[in-house]
Amino acid sequence: MVPLWFHNLFKGLVLCVHKAVTYNLGHGMAYFGNVATNRSQTVESFLGLAAKALKRASDMKRAEIILTRWASAWQGSNRDLLLTNSNHGPYLHFNQMIGGIWCKVFTFHASPRQGLRLRGPDTDRGRKSHKFRANRLDSRHLDALFDAWSLHPEARAAGNAVVLVLEEAHDDVWEKFLQEALSCLQEQG
Repeated sequence: MVPLWFHNLFKGLVLCVHKAVTYNLGHGMAYFGNVATNRSQTVESFLGLAAKALKRASDMKRAEIILTRWASAWQGSNRDLLLTNSNHGPYLHFNQMIGGIWCKVFTFHASPRQGLRLRGPDTDRGRKSHKFRANRLDSRHLDALFDAWSLHPEARAAGNAVVLVLEEAHDDVWEKFLQEALSCLQEQG
């Protein structure tokens, strides 16, 4: 049994961290550790962490070009990047506010075993859009993105998401994925 004072303290800390992250996401900032950075620094930090996972220099160069292109196209007041790191490797989350709800649209993940891969759209969109939720997500745009990405033969099915691996897809496929993401998610606010 957890004492009530400890429970209230924990809730207060979680609320404080949530407000700080939400504020930073809403103001075009990414949160990495305790330091707020801009988008280009977030991509550079991700690439620095991903260097261990990418075995060849050519893969690192391709990843840099692709991520820089995606990050530069992911602009707007309702869009942001978030870098996280765990023992599974670094993650670069592309977030967007859809209908007042922040949503992780897709994520780049780098790991030594699997290399660099893109996973998306948000696998939690079904729960977030459930009819009994008070603030439910309008998942039509994410579902349309899933349908568009699923049509590509390079895309691997991963439940209600799609995975695209750096080594298995040409640059034109990455560009098609980006354009489909931008067209399906045109600044939904």
